This record gives sequence, C-alpha cells and structure tokens, in this order.
Amino acid sequence: MAAHQKSGTFAFITAVFALAACGAQSDASADSGDRAAGKVMTASVPATSQPASTTTTAPVALPPAALTAWEGYARQECRAMGERFAPVGFTPLGNGGMVDRPGRGGFVTTDFNGDGQPDFVAVTASQGCAGQGPGQGAVDFIVSTGSGYRAVDGYAGPFDAGMIKKRNGHDVVEYPGGFFGSCGEVTVAVWGWSDQRMEVVERRNSKGQSVDKEGCAVAARASATPAGNSTFPPIEPGYWAGGVSCAEAIEEVAEVPPDQGSLHYLDARGGWIGRFEIQRYAALGQNRYRFVGRDHTEIGSSPGQMNITVNSRTSFTATYSDGYSGSFTHCPTSTIPRAIRADFGNR
Repeated sequence: MAAHQKSGTFAFITAVFALAACGAQSDASADSGDRAAGKVMTASVPATSQPASTTTTAPVALPPAALTAWEGYARQECRAMGERFAPVGFTPLGNGGMVDRPGRGGFVTTDFNGDGQPDFVAVTASQGCAGQGPGQGAVDFIVSTGSGYRAVDGYAGPFDAGMIKKRNGHDVVEYPGGFFGSCGEVTVAVWGWSDQRMEVVERRNSKGQSVDKEGCAVAARASATPAGNSTFPPIEPGYWAGGVSCAEAIEEVAEVPPDQGSLHYLDARGGWIGRFEIQRYAALGQNRYRFVGRDHTEIGSSPGQMNITVNSRTSFTATYSDGYSGSFTHCPTSTIPRAIRADFGNR
C-alpha cells in the first residue's frame, strides 16, 4: 500500500544503495514491499525459515516462456522511462549474486507459489534499459501460472542466492533491512507469494518481532485499527495525484519527501495520503465514503478521517477533517517510473 510513506523511506533507500555499493530490501527499495505504504503486513507463512534446498533439476537457461514473459515486462518498464530495451542474456547466478554489466543477467530457480513448477529470480544491472548505466541492480520475479509464466516487479537493490529460504513448502526472499522507521528498525523484510502476487509478507526487527514498515509492532498497530467492515470505494486502486496532474505529481517526487508530495497510493487494504494512514474504508451512502485511519506527525499520531465523494473510477473529491477539500486523479501504474514505485514500496 503505498502511498505516502514517511521520510523513513528515503533513509531506507540510502541504506540499500550503500549496501549495494559494498556488494553486500525499496524502495525500498527492497522493502519496497509495500508502503506502498507503511501499511500493516502480516506474515502469510510461519516465521521460521530454513535454507532453500538446491534442486538437481534446475535449468541451466531460462525457459523460453519465462524469458518471453520477462522481456515483455521489461520492455514496458523501459518504455515508461523513455528508454530503449536491449535484449539480456541470462545465465545461472553465481554465489556473488551481482550483475554489473548491461546485456547480462543472472537467475536463480525457486518455487514461490508452491505449485511444484520452477519460478525464477531475475537479476539485471538495468532491467534491459539501454540508456541506463549499471545501478544498484534490478531484481524481478518470474512466477509460473500453470499455463505459462508471469513476470512481476521486485525491487531495486542487491541479491544473492543465500537470501532464498524455504517456508512451509514455499520459497521466500529474506532481504536484510537496516531501515529505521518512526517506531524503530526493520532488520529483515521477507518477500513472498501472497494474494496472487509477490510482495513483502513480513518484516522483523532485531529482536525477531513482527513489525510494519515503520518498525512498529504489528500487534500494537493492529490494536489501534478501528473495528468494523471495510468497504473499498468504486475507484481504481493504485496511484493518485492530489490537486495536480499525474505528470506534475511524478515530477514532484524527486523534489520532496513522499509524505509531503502530491502522489499517493491506496488500495483495498489501505494506503497513505500524505501523512494520513488509511486503515479502513466506510460507505456513507450513494457515492460518499470515509477513509478512517491515523494522522502521523513528527511527535506522534492520532485518529483521523477523510470523507470523499466518488466522481468516477478515476476521480474523487476529498474533504479533510479541517474542512479543506481537494480533487484526486488516478495515475495508471504504467506511467509511474520503477524508481518511484520502489520508493512507495508497491509493485
């Protein structure tokens, strides 16, 4: 859920870049998980992990269907950044896990969704975008669908095969954190298969406790969430620009922290609009809905709410608790550059 996370996201990005430079998870980039939001994530698999066993049938080359799925995805990513896609040659990833040359890629065989069919972690220097020099690395996931393969967004940051662990018959990627949020440190972010997609399914602190993106104990945050059913409004989930055009909101991201900008993220599980964390939705009748959650500041947080009027699936008008109102416009995910999606933590 990503919408505006707090400034801690940038601290995390910095930490990830430093780790990558040393060869050592967003966007954030690997924790890219999902702030899309400083949202609360609960583990979909038990907390105990074992090293993933190496299969003797692991392919020595990406299957053609898997490569085709990744190339189609990568072409869209490059096009969104105004770059030309150049083919990448993939070979099994060595122990180092780093790919530092354009045109070359590495892969590791896994099984994220537990269907017994090989899935893959694909690692490249620039995701095949010809105009992009080697960066901190692009990590994507290629997941079997039963009828083929689907490539899904991962994170920008380092990777090595030792980060893959086995949990309850599923492989996960345990990314070392080092991100400090408003409540404390996130030392591990666990990527896994959940709800038909790859996302951060768990975060832990140095004591092994489950925490959210801000390092807050999950139990404590959950107890502060208002009870009751949540009804997501009839709007498109994803990125929204508040008070400006999508192009202006995207450009603004490079200039101000996410929680101070005009680009936001929300979906059925919650989201962020500035420093307002959406924890649930309530239907008020006709085309009116209420966002219920908490307002966060430098000195703490307090209950908050925001009423909206849905104009269409791609437009709504919000009225804040202080009486201020503003218009919001949906921004298709395909128009959001990968680096920004990593910053928001949503793939």
